[in-house]
Amino acid sequence: MIYLIFILILFTLSIFDLSKSKDQKLFFYLISISIIIAFSGLRWNTGTDWENYFEYFKTEDNYHLFEPGYVWLVKFSKLLYNNYTFFLILLSIIILAFFGKANYKLSPYPIFSVFIFISLVLPFWVRQSFSLAILFFAFYTLTNNNKKLFVFLVFFATLFHYSALIALPLIFFYDSFLSPKKVFALLVAAVVISKLNLLSFVLDFLIQILGISEYLGVAKLSTYLTSEIINENIDYGLRNLVSMINIFAYVTLFLFFRNRLEKNKVVFNIFLNIYLYGAIINLLSMGDVDTLRRFSMFFSIAPVILFPILIQNVKDKFLKITFVLVITVISFGRYYGNLSSYWSEYYPYISTFNKIERK
Repeated sequence: MIYLIFILILFTLSIFDLSKSKDQKLFFYLISISIIIAFSGLRWNTGTDWENYFEYFKTEDNYHLFEPGYVWLVKFSKLLYNNYTFFLILLSIIILAFFGKANYKLSPYPIFSVFIFISLVLPFWVRQSFSLAILFFAFYTLTNNNKKLFVFLVFFATLFHYSALIALPLIFFYDSFLSPKKVFALLVAAVVISKLNLLSFVLDFLIQILGISEYLGVAKLSTYLTSEIINENIDYGLRNLVSMINIFAYVTLFLFFRNRLEKNKVVFNIFLNIYLYGAIINLLSMGDVDTLRRFSMFFSIAPVILFPILIQNVKDKFLKITFVLVITVISFGRYYGNLSSYWSEYYPYISTFNKIERK
């Protein structure tokens, strides 16, 4: 029930977002951010890999398994106050500072964007989510053509999760304007490559040829290529099919509107390219490297900005309401899907004020 109440509160606040000017909605925006910080920071034994991260926080053993940025962040937090709940709150504040600042600058409806964001990325954040927030701010710098800051932020994000380095190639094509034919050709090619199971072979071959298999980040990548993470709650064939349909449907929608926008054209095109990059990675990972799918997470949040810009540019009131309703239904569905994937890790929600054992 608490998960439903949480997402309904965010959705209710987003209604104010859709009906008021941006200057009037800052108060509600800060409320939504504060609610998420509390929900994420005050949890206890809730979320995937809880035991591993909690044990590391207590002992700082096996620090070599984590990126240096995360190790430093844990040390800094314990220096301020040696308490895991304090660490989780600090983590949430920093994540939402990066995301919140960029989102408020980019989105015409920032609270609605927060609602979409939470449906895509559940607020049980640790290393990769920290990197994601930094990269989201890095995407914002691309809208200002600040390439140097973008590169710096990508390497900074890599200090917290090595997979963030995969965002670096965006520097070469973030402002490209690809024709629909080229876009769909790339997507179809990605599907074919995944079906032929070529990706792991090529990546493993490159790693061996370059002789870099012993480096920590590359070693983790090799692990991703060879490991099989099975979640009994997920029908992987159905999930891949649904993901493929979503990708092609979203891309068709975004391309259709790209040349019809009157506002935020540049931002829309940049985030469309970001989404396309993630979509290609997603499609490539549907073969024999399913665990690489998590790398696309950094770019799959592009709709957080794309959908609000679409709504902003729809003039017909009935069509605008229809768009909002459809996006809302999709977001609720995604939110439920993410929760149900690891339901035993999320339910019940346990707070730091009621530290019960998870069954």
